[in-house]
Amino acid sequence: MKGRSVLIFALLAIAVVATAGTSHACVIPEDPYSVEVLLNKPGLSYDLSTLKSAKNVVDANPELIGVSGEVVVYKSHYHEDLAAIVYESSIETAEETISVRLTPKVHEVTEYRYKTKAQISKTEFEPHQNFFHLTTPEELQIPGWTIKQSGVSCVADECFYSYSAEYKENDNWAEISFFPPERTRGGIEIDIETNKELNEELKNEILNVISSMLYLGKPDFQKITDALHGMEKEEMKVPEPVFNFTDEEAKEALKTELEWLSNTGIVEGLSAEDIQEIKNTTKVGYAGYNSRIFYEDGKWIPYSESENPQMVRVKALCSFSLKGIQMPTEDVVMTESNTNMGSSDMILVVLGIVIAILAAIGVVVIWVWRRW
Repeated sequence: MKGRSVLIFALLAIAVVATAGTSHACVIPEDPYSVEVLLNKPGLSYDLSTLKSAKNVVDANPELIGVSGEVVVYKSHYHEDLAAIVYESSIETAEETISVRLTPKVHEVTEYRYKTKAQISKTEFEPHQNFFHLTTPEELQIPGWTIKQSGVSCVADECFYSYSAEYKENDNWAEISFFPPERTRGGIEIDIETNKELNEELKNEILNVISSMLYLGKPDFQKITDALHGMEKEEMKVPEPVFNFTDEEAKEALKTELEWLSNTGIVEGLSAEDIQEIKNTTKVGYAGYNSRIFYEDGKWIPYSESENPQMVRVKALCSFSLKGIQMPTEDVVMTESNTNMGSSDMILVVLGIVIAILAAIGVVVIWVWRRW
């Protein structure tokens, strides 16, 4: 057993941010339909050697996955189309921890996107509503829309924020992205994307949102109106899970996997209370370096609720993907040596036997020598 102490991830993230001049949010395509927990609670330990030597597992190339330590992939114990990924997670010289991640198999489907963009003369966000000025765009309350900060770029001690406005109704969605002039080297850039052709009602909704983010003069308003009339259609191949991985399934699946890892001794120190708390916290989409569940201040929480906001700006190790890895189709089978003892324990046993034999021989030699 490695018996490695586990370091709180907040310290790791702060170390990276301190050494990276410019940081950006870390976004991974598979995160929205995955779940993940970083087992960073002090006192936890792990031994991946027993899992790596089991049958029906893939010992994946860390460089292919985009992480720095060992990676083991196998069919989850909850669903045949759900991959379980256990991988070491470390940043620079810090001690390693492991993450347990569950990602459904996907297939590619054809979807269409309608896109356009416009760069306007405005250089500052000026959120306003009901004749009142607002402090940030996130204070806007527009029915059907979610306004949020979507990214940050930092140069020296100054950071510049991007915002997004998202709309979803049944299978229809639209997203407006607002990029600051520090990125565009001009006025604010507005990118608009939808999965359906716009009708007049949604066009008016989009214009209303943009007008609430910025006081628009007639030229800028006309630029945006023209852009909406000239949206381009694009065909895209996008990944889609082969089954509907719901929040409730995610809770049970992660609980099942953590219990199995604990029962087999691959992970030690994770209590039943820990597992239950992780289950209660789990939601689909809590995955990746910015959103996965981790341990902080005595509780298991997603990073979005952390007291250390620097973590959402970590740039390192953002390329995690299962693309190119063939997930095993058979259940994991632990070998006899796995279930009985590790290799180090076996060495100790053999050494003990050898010492006992040598001691016995020594006793016999002394007895014979005395007889002579």
